[in-house]
This record gives sequence, structure tokens and C-alpha cells, in this order.
Amino acid sequence: MANALLVRHAGSLGARRLVPFAERYHLRGTAVTEMPVERGIARLLGLEDAFVGPMGADVPAALADRARATREAMGRTPFVYVHLKGPDEPGHDGRAEAKRRIIEELDRSFFGPFLKGLDLRRVRVAVTADHATPCILKAHSDDPVPLVLAGAGIAAEPPSPGAAVKFGETSAARGALGTIRGLDLLPLLFGQAGKPAG
Repeated sequence: MANALLVRHAGSLGARRLVPFAERYHLRGTAVTEMPVERGIARLLGLEDAFVGPMGADVPAALADRARATREAMGRTPFVYVHLKGPDEPGHDGRAEAKRRIIEELDRSFFGPFLKGLDLRRVRVAVTADHATPCILKAHSDDPVPLVLAGAGIAAEPPSPGAAVKFGETSAARGALGTIRGLDLLPLLFGQAGKPAG
């Protein structure tokens, strides 16, 4: 039997009522997760559970499965949260080249199939990270993470003359959104009315 519990980076907020997602945002939602912690948080928030499990050895196939699960979930609920663990692990190991490769694979094998045929006039998509894991630290940090919003009702920001259009910390820091707090993301995504378009 366990006689102790060791938690990583425990907080000290104390007990308080967790407001279910549907009660706070007036939307039903689904969580596509691969790790038990994110699955547990999603269940506590009352999100539909679309647990896909760890990726395994065939990363491109696993990411394509996640893209398929995400599109299926979009047919069931108006909000879908997807957690992809990929870049975090090489960040903890300090393997910058492996982190670059998994990010490129996410672009190819998750976002490629996910975006194919998706009508961005009817949906909104936010792409971001839950935290930074710099390879130089081999740990989570409080550095800002990039955020892109696209789709229904979101005006595209024209790039400055000669600027490369990239998704990364440096480009995002110069973007129209500036730096926002994590707790402001969903209200921003949902718009002033609290509901996404479509």
C-alpha cells in the first residue's frame, strides 16, 4: 500500500468548486487526449471523453488517428479540445532536433488531415501550447507560448512586408494578439457572446 503521495509542482489554491465547462461556457465539449492527467481534467470538467491513449512507435499513423478522432468529435459537440503530447518529451530530454522533428510531423500528420476539407468559414481553430518546455532547461517554464486563431469571424493579419509567415514564439510575439493570459483564451476564441461561430 502507498504511504505517501509525491506531486510535481503542487499548487496552494485550496479547495474550491470546479465549474463544469458546459456551465461556464454554455457549450458541450469533447476532449481528445492521450495522457491520463489531461483525461482526468477533461472528465472533471464534464467534457465528453475521447481518450486515444499514448502514441506508440508509429507516430504518423497515431497523429492521423488523432486528426480523425478530432473531426469525428466536431460532429458530436460544438467545442473540441485536443491535447498532443509530442513536443514535450524531447523538450524534457533536451533533444532539440527530436523536438523539431515531432513538430514537423504534427504539421504533416495531424494538421494536414485535420484541416483537409475543413470549412474555416464555419469553425474557429486555436493552436497553442499548454506550456513551454525549452530543451535548454529540460523542464517546463513560464515563457509565453505561440497562439494562432483562424476561422469564422477572425480577420487574417497581413504579414509585414518581407516577413516570413511562421508559427513560433518570435512571430507570435509580433502578431496582432500580442501576449494574452491563458484564462483569456477561451473568451477570445468564443467571441464577446461567449459562443463560437457556426
